[in-house]
Amino acid sequence: MKAARTATALAAIALGALLAVPAQSSIESRQDTLAQPRAWSAMAGLDTRAVMDRADSFAAGDLAAADAPYCDTAAMVGQTLAHDFGESLVDDSRVGSADTQLWGSDVMGTWTLVMARKDHTSCIVASGVGYSDATDPQVFYTKAGLIG
Repeated sequence: MKAARTATALAAIALGALLAVPAQSSIESRQDTLAQPRAWSAMAGLDTRAVMDRADSFAAGDLAAADAPYCDTAAMVGQTLAHDFGESLVDDSRVGSADTQLWGSDVMGTWTLVMARKDHTSCIVASGVGYSDATDPQVFYTKAGLIG
């Protein structure tokens, strides 16, 4: 049941990201995507900071609401990002009063921002495309609206 909930939550995030991309008359190349990384908040209608401000109220695992960001133990979130997206931990930072992690996949070109809560639960707060190991991690925090 937990695996199904995790898969459903991540599929919803991925679908939301795809639907948020404006229709284009041509397909973007990998170089174009790398030159212009894009970000999406984990909740439609809220910017990433607002999601982080509300993160303490989100239930984790099987108890989570279908329209809430994916939250679970740090180990489970990391395992899911590694397995489903080929992402690995790139950066640990403190943004304001929150501990955050940037996960990314140079192969898939995806990236994810995770916020650690005080109760040892981690929540996905933003994700995007255009990830490259050669790009400074601060670019992705900026794209997510957390710095700059």
